[in-house]
Amino acid sequence: MIGRDALRGYVLEEVVAKMLQLNGYRLLNDERDDPEAFITRGHTLYVKGRGSDHQADALGDLTAPIPFGLPVRLFVEAKHYRQPVDLPVLRNAHGVIHDVNQCYATPRTGARRAQRYDYRYAVFSTSGFTRPADDFAQAHQISLHDLSEERTRPLLDAIAATADGIRDAARAAKLTEFPLHALRLALRAALGTLATPPTSTTAAAPTAADISARLRTARALHPALEALDPLAHHGLSTSLAVVTAEAPGWAYLVGYSEGPSVLAMRPDDVRAFELHCSGTDDVPVQVSYEPARRTGRGEFVLTPEDRERPRFQLRFGAPDVVVRDVLTVPEPSDPQAAPVRRTAITVFQQQRAIRLSYVPRQVPRDADANQVADLLRDDPPAPAALTEPSAVQEEEIDLLDVDIDEDEDEDDADTDEALADAAAGTWVPWTPSEARRFRGQLEQRSPDRAALLRALTEGRRRGLNRAEVLEAMGRDASASLNGVVKPFGTVVRALKRAGQLGEDKESPVEPRTRRGRVVGYRLRSEVREALRRAR
Repeated sequence: MIGRDALRGYVLEEVVAKMLQLNGYRLLNDERDDPEAFITRGHTLYVKGRGSDHQADALGDLTAPIPFGLPVRLFVEAKHYRQPVDLPVLRNAHGVIHDVNQCYATPRTGARRAQRYDYRYAVFSTSGFTRPADDFAQAHQISLHDLSEERTRPLLDAIAATADGIRDAARAAKLTEFPLHALRLALRAALGTLATPPTSTTAAAPTAADISARLRTARALHPALEALDPLAHHGLSTSLAVVTAEAPGWAYLVGYSEGPSVLAMRPDDVRAFELHCSGTDDVPVQVSYEPARRTGRGEFVLTPEDRERPRFQLRFGAPDVVVRDVLTVPEPSDPQAAPVRRTAITVFQQQRAIRLSYVPRQVPRDADANQVADLLRDDPPAPAALTEPSAVQEEEIDLLDVDIDEDEDEDDADTDEALADAAAGTWVPWTPSEARRFRGQLEQRSPDRAALLRALTEGRRRGLNRAEVLEAMGRDASASLNGVVKPFGTVVRALKRAGQLGEDKESPVEPRTRRGRVVGYRLRSEVREALRRAR
């Protein structure tokens, strides 16, 4: 009898194929779909490569035309593992895609030239991906889709329930050999993927009776379905209906960035999305970040700027390297440079290309993927703030040039008050070991902020002014201070989640203000003392 995890993997493959169909792809299930490119062995479809032939879990042609490019044909691999997908899977994908893209020969004189395709590769995983796998995929333009987030739990639960129900039915029917090919046909009949034209994402989910009727119809065309007849009396249609019932809720939109990245986005209301996009192919959106409610990582959210049309939300998670490349651009070296132009994520719906346009966030040029992702998650900006600061922001930036030495007496009084608060228990002191762990994590995640931490620890008790902060981080004097203190809070939260820092601890860096405006930064006195003792 087939294993439980293996059967869940087969169900996942057919569900992913349904996702492709809903996103403008014509599914390819038969050698007759392209005899020059495909070959069938047993019941398995292979794509011809230059060196060998390659099996795909799902395969589809994008029906929307790509200007100035070859038609897109997508290889899909679905992994239902207990551990995150690692490098070997991605290396294999890289080899496959190069082999099939090179399988093209110039025809002899008079011969018909074969249709060429731009083969691309996508990997879906129910257990996420390792960081090396993320980096490798981004470097080689392989799109990754993480189905391990909280938002996909209903889908994974439905897949598990369907697979387990089918397996229990097979055991009850006392089958000696599991009819895997017949099961694939039954899943495709239930999901509506035996017929390749795309269906609407808002179509009603079929009931168990509907699925029974579909199986009877498909049986006339696919005699192999007879192998499932013994399961019909043990709830086969009911088990298949579990995963199809989730279809309206787990419909995903596949979004293509202007680079190599591909995003799997889940709409909160598919019908609202379709209504909003009716009559227009360009939808301006805002990008925000929503932290996780309980565990796991949060999500990025796209919402339309036009509040007069039906409202929708598109949610997605992505590796840090993808977040950096899709949602941000480097800060210009010239302060007088033109405002950042809008970019877009494109989705295909019923042979229409819909552009979700947004203004990317400007980030420091020397920031790595982790720092950029932390910046976006800690401080998601409104789109208007991405291109030019408001008058209030400009005034605050100018005030940061004020030297805080002018207010030395007032600062000392503030510091004495802070020390008194710490002694009275208003602030909970940091231990040297906590300070040491914090410093070590900051050095790994953000070396320039670690340099600032050292300057704040070794410098004046009252802190540093704007020019000193930028100098400590090795930045140009004209650089912006936006987001400077965010990584400090990020490290604090990470240490709290790991149980290495008390829940009552706060971010160690605080602004130095005058008349309600920021004029510099300083360390909290109890943190400064702990860092000095932790040397």
